[in-house]
Amino acid sequence: MNKKGLVDRSWHWFISMIILTITTFTILTGIYQWEQSLVETPDLLDERLIAHRLVNTPECLAVTDEERIYSGRIDTQKVATTRIASCLGEVKTQYWIRILDGEEELETIQTSRMERTRNTFVSHGVSKDGSLLRIEVEAQ
Repeated sequence: MNKKGLVDRSWHWFISMIILTITTFTILTGIYQWEQSLVETPDLLDERLIAHRLVNTPECLAVTDEERIYSGRIDTQKVATTRIASCLGEVKTQYWIRILDGEEELETIQTSRMERTRNTFVSHGVSKDGSLLRIEVEAQ
């Protein structure tokens, strides 16, 4: 077989593999971008999850009796920094939480490295006595 024919054929395969690699990478990038455009993450998602966890789980602040959990109702007896921290457990985000009863601040908790961004999610709950409580949450 002719040596020049082997060299020409190897260059042909080399260039073909480069083109195939670039084409595959381009197609996969396009599919990834298309998939990302389909999934829309709501604003302040971490903050929403933390706030809803606080007011809807009995381990956190939700009012409970022997039979029921009263979702959205807050037991003000449970409002304490240690309870909130243990309730949230191993949350991977940094957070800042403030619970207010009218103008009176019941509790504020934050992780040590949290820098406030002013992107605050505000949720509300009702205490046992019927007063409206405001829960402000920021997360990073």
